[in-house]
Amino acid sequence: MKPKHLVPTRRRTQHHTKLYLQNALQTLLPTQLPDTLRTWLLTLTYACLHLQTLAETTLGAYLALHTQTPFFTWRKRLRTHFQTPLHPKLYAPPLVQTLLNTLPHDQPLLLALDATHLKNRWIALTVAVIVHHTALPLAWHLRPAHQKGRWNPIWRDLLRTLRSLIPSERTVIVVCDRGISSPALFRLLVGWGWHPVMRLSHSVPFRLRYGRLCQTVGEVAPLTPGTQGLWAGWAFAAGLRSVLIGVWATGCAEPWYLLTDGHLSVSEAVAAYRGRARIERWFRQCKRGGYGWHRLRSGSSVRMSWVWWVYALGVWWSWLMRDAGSACQVVRGCGLSGVLVGSLVGRVLGQEALWQWLGVYRE
Repeated sequence: MKPKHLVPTRRRTQHHTKLYLQNALQTLLPTQLPDTLRTWLLTLTYACLHLQTLAETTLGAYLALHTQTPFFTWRKRLRTHFQTPLHPKLYAPPLVQTLLNTLPHDQPLLLALDATHLKNRWIALTVAVIVHHTALPLAWHLRPAHQKGRWNPIWRDLLRTLRSLIPSERTVIVVCDRGISSPALFRLLVGWGWHPVMRLSHSVPFRLRYGRLCQTVGEVAPLTPGTQGLWAGWAFAAGLRSVLIGVWATGCAEPWYLLTDGHLSVSEAVAAYRGRARIERWFRQCKRGGYGWHRLRSGSSVRMSWVWWVYALGVWWSWLMRDAGSACQVVRGCGLSGVLVGSLVGRVLGQEALWQWLGVYRE
């Protein structure tokens, strides 16, 4: 008969999982945070991985079930906690520092800019780094979907926060899709010494370097399936000196028109833009994957920023633990629905499917 301390129990497994999470969060949380706030983030991240949601009612019931505090007290504390303003200068430094300490010094940083909608309620503008086929969020901004306003000032503030944390000698590649590409953003990135890779629509004006007429991108680069090309000239009506890369891969419905600063080859630019799809995977995990953003019905922009921070801590912890142990340690040992689903995914489809359920990919 095994000694009592060697018999695996649900409570002991939960304790080890929470201990792994606590050790990983020590490097992901700012040092200037008070111990109370650190405990809050640890509790919220642990509960989110188990419950697949951060709804106040569900979260309050979960905390009341595991503590001696009543349900209504927990719900009041959650509402008070989510009203504290959150700025990227608070949460971004430890994330960037952890990233720089993990990656080799000669590896370029691939940043992806993208936005996602939660039905007609929220828009999340996110800057994420693509590492090992996984998107790790670094900075974000949540706003109501019906709110009008320009996005360029928001992107500029988020990128400036990251620029102050990334060494100047580090190579940084920034990729974005057609809805985010703009002359102001291109000029800003080139001025910093970063290398933008922006996808353009076929109607964007472009003038060849030795040409007199300003034509559309589709007219300058008439591609057929299976062909590619490179043209130097000036893009947009602002006259940005740039390089246009056109690629029409076999089997694709339309070509890719990528605008760069000329420091990347065709293969490097195409590979960088192909990695942008990882951030869309991360959005899918937040909504219908292992985090359950679509279950939140109401709240303020401040609260949604805190929720996004908890999601970021969850995927960062999962990525740090990717090669440190079994994926089942993430969700094993709790009888709630989210963990049952995760355990079923891990047992039926394997460890790799369970990591993808949490937003971590390895291809």
